[in-house]
Formats: sequence, structure tokens, C-alpha cells
Amino acid sequence: KHTMEGATFNAAVLSMLQETHYLDKAMYYCFQGRSAYNGFINPIHGVPEYPWFSFVAFGELYALKNHVDVSVEGEHIYATAATNENASGVLLSNFKNEDSEINVELNGLSDNATIKVIRLREGENLVEDFSFTASGSTAIKIKLPVWEVAYLKIEA
Repeated sequence: KHTMEGATFNAAVLSMLQETHYLDKAMYYCFQGRSAYNGFINPIHGVPEYPWFSFVAFGELYALKNHVDVSVEGEHIYATAATNENASGVLLSNFKNEDSEINVELNGLSDNATIKVIRLREGENLVEDFSFTASGSTAIKIKLPVWEVAYLKIEA
């Protein structure tokens, strides 16, 4: 629960729950300081660990307010997305799949939208990998190794 496997599991579950359309509430137990049951904080050092950052990325989507339907092909690759009038986001998780290359199609982009690919991977907590600008519709390929999370932050 304190590893990248835990982080990708959390992102995958959050994505699946968001895509079900049958869920009213979900809870994560336990988030209590230095408890041994807490999967977010290192119980010895008291610092956030990888699973915490998958929830931070999902929090970015939550702040956007408007869920966007996504479709994913293949096993153990999970995604969910959200948007508002100024920004959009896509959360991707590779849970248990071999290293994968994912084709992401983005539609309805404003003129010169900035797309940032932010990664959560071993040794790095939500670090921008690269960014580019696009308009209208675009397709990109993202390499997503096993046990890695990516967040696409799209700004108008």
C-alpha cells in the first residue's frame, strides 16, 4: 500500500468508480497520522508516499466538476476525465499491465490549448514530463510503464 503498485491501484479504483455512474460515495480508510493502516503517509517518517499523489491527481479532476466519459481498450489500463470552462484533465493508470503505449485522442480543444503530461512514477511525485500546444482535435501516444500514473492537464 505504500508503493507505486498501491498508487496505480488507487488510481485504477478511482477511475473505475468514476466510470460506473452507480456510485454516490466512496471512502478511504484509514487516513490517521502515523497509523500502520494508513496507505498515504509513511508511518515512521510522517511524509506522503506514492498512493497519496494518485489521490492528489484525482483531486485535480474533482475540482473540474464535470465528468467526461472515456473509453479504454486493453486490460489493466484505467482512465477517467473531467472538464470545466477553462481546463480539462485525464487520469491514466497502468495497473499490472506490461509497459504500454497508450493512444489518447483529445477532442474539442480550444485554440492553442496547453497540454501537460504529469507523471507519478518511482522516485518522482507528480512531475511534469513534457508539454505541448494543440487546437481542435489531437492524438498523442503516451508510454505508460507498469506501475505508473499519468495526469494530462489541459488548459485553454
